[in-house]
Amino acid sequence: MGEDGSIRWHRVRSAVRLIGEVREIGVRTEEARQHLLQSLLREIGATVGGIVNDHAYRRGGKGGVRGATLAGFDDATVSVFTIHDSLGSDINPYHRALMDRVASMTPDELKHEPVISSNLGDVLSPRDWYNSFWVAECAQPARLDHFLSAVHIVGRYTTEGSGLMREAGDRPFTDEDRNVLRLVIGESGGLFPTQQAPSLPPRVQATMKCLLTGASDKEIAQRMRISPHTVRQYVKVIFRTYGVSSRSQLIAREVKRTPAQSARTVGGLSDQRRSPAA
Repeated sequence: MGEDGSIRWHRVRSAVRLIGEVREIGVRTEEARQHLLQSLLREIGATVGGIVNDHAYRRGGKGGVRGATLAGFDDATVSVFTIHDSLGSDINPYHRALMDRVASMTPDELKHEPVISSNLGDVLSPRDWYNSFWVAECAQPARLDHFLSAVHIVGRYTTEGSGLMREAGDRPFTDEDRNVLRLVIGESGGLFPTQQAPSLPPRVQATMKCLLTGASDKEIAQRMRISPHTVRQYVKVIFRTYGVSSRSQLIAREVKRTPAQSARTVGGLSDQRRSPAA
């Protein structure tokens, strides 16, 4: 691989094959996103990753995640992702740097380069990365480090893209990894459909909002003044409606959140704990 970050031929072949597989499965489908993400984790060598549709990709934007497909996370580490929605993607210093780059680009530049991607070392110093709130409070406790993302600008403050991380102590991503990710995201076609969230009865919807804050069944029962048994029945309805079997899967598949939900605590983290220097 040259210093310009070009892609070696065998990785080009793998990327082209993956793009073809995604298109064959059907762009904008969950099955295609799952296949794409699992393949990226394997091809690039990442531990966790997500493919996300964000409608508030700007400094100060919150609650913009309209769709997400995750891989590698569990209930103990999923807050590494969910905080991007609850406090805004700019909680992540990498995304904050990309947002500033996008904001400085003209419409013609964005048209010419609709997929934005940078290696971590290109946009942040190690000090800025490791001293940030998100890395210290979310990534490091989950034993995750390094970050690589390719963001497709599809509208004003609206993006589709993928973010990947490796285990702490693993090697950083390379320029070639960056170029592979940018190629695949840029050529795979649309990642998310335009769709509405599944309809739920009001009390079940209220339970879901509480559930997504990390509240236990007992806490939800106290907030809503219903029995824990009723909460468990509502949770079963929610899981069945969204086709999931855990809270982390529900968070990943939720297609739309209300502003009130987005501003609440997720995984025990709130706006008040956010460091100004993050």
